[in-house]
Amino acid sequence: MELHNATHFPYRAWCPFCVSAMGRRDKHLRAKKSTTDDDTAVIVADYCFFNDESMDGEAETNHTPILVAKCLQTGTFFSCLLITGRGLQKYPLKAFEDWVTWLGHHTIKFRSDGEAALHAFLNESASRQIARRVRAYVEKTPPGDSQAGGQQETAVQN
Repeated sequence: MELHNATHFPYRAWCPFCVSAMGRRDKHLRAKKSTTDDDTAVIVADYCFFNDESMDGEAETNHTPILVAKCLQTGTFFSCLLITGRGLQKYPLKAFEDWVTWLGHHTIKFRSDGEAALHAFLNESASRQIARRVRAYVEKTPPGDSQAGGQQETAVQN
């Protein structure tokens, strides 16, 4: 037992340290919706890149980013190519605003990870919806919690 405790190799089911190290995090169970959440549409968003494979010596910023969003209530997708290094761009903001308006929701929660550029984009989009008298707000998934962002990651993969 002392030998095992020195390295914890190989894995042993009777060892609490081996068991906890091999375990997965607790599931993110869906909470019951409260009456205030029943009418809230959730739109998840993330970036993907036109060519994900980095070439030798090429910076990741050379890839063309694509904004991908999905309305979880309708299953409808949105995507738009972005030009890097230009800040908030008029066309993607307008196209996204038109798509969100077309969806016709009265209360919207935009959800994304903590990427600053994406967060700024969604904040501006929420402001534009609020100007149209739509309740809108932005929610970031917890930093360092890759499982919490599963919906937007899945949207990008689809």
